[in-house]
Amino acid sequence: MVGITVSKRIGNAVVRNLVRRRIRGVLRMHSWARGFSMVIITERGADKTSFVDLSSEIVSAGREAQVLGLK
Repeated sequence: MVGITVSKRIGNAVVRNLVRRRIRGVLRMHSWARGFSMVIITERGADKTSFVDLSSEIVSAGREAQVLGLK
């Protein structure tokens, strides 16, 4: 289970939803272990971060937590 939190500090609803969609896209691209929970909390500037940088941050966290098996 994954929870995604995007604060109003990031921007308006359109921007927050864009950030959520990008995060979900990264999560779909990789094979994750079953039976774990993860919460992703965005920081300021997440709306200006490229998809590649966002992806590398999430993948790095998954590898560190040993819950990511690459496809």
